[in-house]
This record gives sequence, C-alpha cells and structure tokens, in this order.
Amino acid sequence: MKTLSIIVPLYRESHETVDKAIVAMKNLQYSDKEVIFVFEPEESHFVQFVRSRGFDAILTDGENKSKANSLNVGFKHSTGDIIALYDADTEPEPEQALKAIRALEEGYDVVSGYILAATDTFLQKMRAIDLLDYCSALTVNSLPLLFGFSHYMRREVVEELGGWDGDTVVEDTDFSFKLQLFGYKVGIINSPIYSESSRGFKNMLLQRARWMKGGYQVVHKWFGHSSKLPFWQRIEFVIMKISQYGNLLSMPILLLLVYNLYLLLIGVRAYYLWILPLVFLVEYAIILFVITNRQLVKLNGVSIIDYLIYPIYRWVFWSLSVLVGFIELKRRPLYWHRTVRE
Repeated sequence: MKTLSIIVPLYRESHETVDKAIVAMKNLQYSDKEVIFVFEPEESHFVQFVRSRGFDAILTDGENKSKANSLNVGFKHSTGDIIALYDADTEPEPEQALKAIRALEEGYDVVSGYILAATDTFLQKMRAIDLLDYCSALTVNSLPLLFGFSHYMRREVVEELGGWDGDTVVEDTDFSFKLQLFGYKVGIINSPIYSESSRGFKNMLLQRARWMKGGYQVVHKWFGHSSKLPFWQRIEFVIMKISQYGNLLSMPILLLLVYNLYLLLIGVRAYYLWILPLVFLVEYAIILFVITNRQLVKLNGVSIIDYLIYPIYRWVFWSLSVLVGFIELKRRPLYWHRTVRE
C-alpha cells in the first residue's frame, strides 16, 4: 500500500478551526497516513496541542510567511509516496483519500476533489458562481486550475517541479501552470469537499484582489515558456495574457455606464447604454459554458434568478477587485491578505 503524507498549512487560525481540522483529518479513511500541521513560529502554542491529538506539527523558519513556504517546509518533513494538501477549514468526505489514490494508480499524476460551495446567503451564492467563473478564467487546454487544497499527487511530481514557488500570491495557480507546461495528467475525482465562504464583502473583495494580482504574476511569469506548448495552446496562452490586462478596462467601462445612467436620469439622452446588455449577454454565455464544461465546483440551491443577477454583481465586484489588485501589484506584489472564513 502507498504511504500518504497530508500537509495542512495554517496561519493565524483560531483554536476552533485547528480543532475542526484535526477532526477532519481523523475522519479521513486511510490506514497508512501521516498528517503534518505547519505553523508559523509565533503560533508555537498549537504544536503541543496538535501532537496530543496524534498528529505531527512543525514550525516554519518565519522568514517568509507565505503558503508556498509552509508547503515546502511540510514537504521536506514528509515521508509519504503520495502527497495531499488541505487547508485548515476544508472538510473532505471520509473516503476522499481512497478515491484519490485509486485514481493515481490508474494513471493520473495529480487529482482533486470538487468543491461543494456554500449557498445559504446571497453573497455565498455569488461567491459560488464566482468560483465556477474563476475556474475557467485561467484554463489552458481544458485543464482545470487546482485550488490550494484537496488535491493529491505522486511525490515525484513535487520533486520534479521543485515544490511551490514563493514569487506569487497564488501558489496553487502557479503550480497548475507548471503541471500543464510539463505535461502532467490532472483529473477531478467524484469526491466533494465543503468550502466555507469568505466573511463579508470587504474580505471577499480582498481575496478576489489577491486572485487578480496573482493572475497577472503567473501569466507574466510563464508566458515566455509557452513555446513548449502545441500551437493552439500557445494561442490560448496569448489570449490569457491579453485578458489579464484587459480586465483593467472593466473599471472605466463601468464608470462610463454609471455616468450614462446618470445622464439618462436627468433627462439627457445616453448613447452608450447598449453596451450594458451586450456585456451581460457575454457574461451569461460564459457562465453557461462554465456550468456545462467544468466539474471543479458544484452548486446546490442556486436559481436561474441568481445566475441572471450574477453578471451585474460580477461586473461591479470584479471591477473593484481588479483595481485593488493592480494597485497592490505595483505597491506590494507579494503581500498576502489572509482570508477570514465564516
């Protein structure tokens, strides 16, 4: 039987969250597994607590408080043939490890479960559709992006790719690009993992800004290596690079429409309002494409009305996210906003 090492990086998590992560890892069914919790030095008080519950806990050097660094520290400490990653607040089904390793034995290099997104509130529903949209936004040749949790890979894959790079704030997207560029086989298994929502509008905005900032970093970093890809994949890469900077246009277009709506309200004829339904139509077509062609996120409790509202929400919300992300890209490119969960 293959040995399994599970790495759980943590940063400024509550005692309750750490305890829930321990329970989730205990419930994960696999006889030969080691679980390594990785903390920053200032959180050393958790080490003994985790060890008393039967799992290993280690500290980073504290010099680079990034998730990539925590993963690399955890990987060096691990011994398993298979490496799995989980966030502290993710809850996989108990059989996920068994399903994942079975898929790896069938020929995959990396596999991931699908996200079961919370949809209880309006913001949660919009965030869930956001995940669908984001999964398709940086996809090369139908390879879904791996989120930073709930995926399993052969140990040699991590060794061959040199681990996780700390030169971007989206180490999961960066790792996905490396997998694609070097020809690894990635799959999605039929196993859910519950994903908690970001807490509040501001926190969601900062999270999306980090995604946008990281998207610029990753596309710029790997664009020069796209010559390794087949012709049509190189074309997709070019489109992706253009679209990353093209996102900056969303803010002035939004402001233009707001201005024209204002003119309309005060009785002045506005000539550019036709842009609004056109953009909504494109957005809606993208959503339908994502829903029918991607399996990384699955939604329950989202209605047709929510999908119709989403383009308006996305346009406003992502415009602000792009603006904040671009400013941070110039001012503090490696600053990482911690995601506060519900």
